[in-house]
Amino acid sequence: MVNNNVEILNRIGYGKEQIDGKTFKLEFSRDNMKTFQYKCNDSKEIYINSIYNTHKEIDNLLKDIDFDKDNLFIVYGIGMGYHIKEIYNRMTKFSYILVIEKDKDILSTYMEHNDFSELINPNILFFFGSEEEIIENIHTNITRINIMGAAVNSVSIIPSAYKQIYGMRYI
Repeated sequence: MVNNNVEILNRIGYGKEQIDGKTFKLEFSRDNMKTFQYKCNDSKEIYINSIYNTHKEIDNLLKDIDFDKDNLFIVYGIGMGYHIKEIYNRMTKFSYILVIEKDKDILSTYMEHNDFSELINPNILFFFGSEEEIIENIHTNITRINIMGAAVNSVSIIPSAYKQIYGMRYI
């Protein structure tokens, strides 16, 4: 699976170096969804997804969003990808998702345990790397898509784990 994910990374402009970080030990939530513990800068360990009910966590994250509108979703963090899949399943065909992940270890863990092809879609763009690299890539690639209608309704999606990892200053 990792080799296939590396091929996909290459196709979207990234290389294997994006996933040469350490990987975290996979665990399963009570509702049998993949998760892992992440050690924050303050040494506190948190689960990247709920250890109890990942489905409920995602529903709570997305509950106030009007999915009938064309939206530009700015998603901070790939996690295990569940929230991205759910946004894609609910959004209009003229909506777009920008996924931002700057933590190489989280991205490496995702790529080791998931099929990245499940997230690959013309309406989903990925931005990986340092803050500077992400900003440069957004600036370079944002013109590849027609976001004029969707940009009017931009929605930031920040999973609770990422609020704890980065605080509210993610980017």
